[in-house]
Amino acid sequence: MSESYPHFFCDCCSNVIRRESDYHAMREGEDPAVLLARVREDLPACCCGGRFRPGEAPKCPNCRSVFKHEHDELRRLEDPVMILMDGAVFYDETGPRRIYRIEPDSGLKLRQLVRASFRCFGRFRSS
Repeated sequence: MSESYPHFFCDCCSNVIRRESDYHAMREGEDPAVLLARVREDLPACCCGGRFRPGEAPKCPNCRSVFKHEHDELRRLEDPVMILMDGAVFYDETGPRRIYRIEPDSGLKLRQLVRASFRCFGRFRSS
């Protein structure tokens, strides 16, 4: 079972953040409603100009349609499936970490690219 929870998508793009501190708070039994309220206040801005928010979902990289989730934001705190869209940036406590690409020539296998030259790395702020 994956431990990719809780994770939160940007309200403008498909970038996603997962922070160890939120995961440990859940594992230690913090009330989910309290955790959600705290997280809502301190999620950082995304490098695209949007904000990470509870309840957001990934978007189609072509038409930006939202892939809606069947559960509300409180129930989604424990959702272990984190969808990484083509070109999405994965964040953790330190900021942007990885860019993901889908390579059709390798059977749509997800490959992690080296973090390095991505224009938003220097623009990450936790506020």
